[in-house]
Amino acid sequence: MTRVAMYHDEICVYDDSEKATFVLLGDAGPELTGSQAAELIDNYFEANGDMGANHEMSSPKCLVGTIGQTHKFRVKVSSYNFTVPSHTITVTEVVCPALLPPFGVVAEIQPYAIDETAHAPGVIQF
Repeated sequence: MTRVAMYHDEICVYDDSEKATFVLLGDAGPELTGSQAAELIDNYFEANGDMGANHEMSSPKCLVGTIGQTHKFRVKVSSYNFTVPSHTITVTEVVCPALLPPFGVVAEIQPYAIDETAHAPGVIQF
């Protein structure tokens, strides 16, 4: 058995009146932060040494660096997202700005079109 460090980040996003939580899994984490999960774990243990789990530590710089940035995500939505009070959305990909239409150009978007080719049922393309 081989262990592989993978991302499971929960990012809370606030605006003037609402809050949402995005869960980044797998490859979406490095796409957003530029750092692999194993690198974050190594840095955590280097900085903490033997302090244990009950102390406070600042967030990794690569995560703090995302504050104030604007990103577009591809998300996975299932019936679970509508049955729990947590309002959590699973991010499957951070979309590269170069792949987006120019600012001000309205792209044809079908907000609730289910991608039949996706591996997981209920994947919605935004």
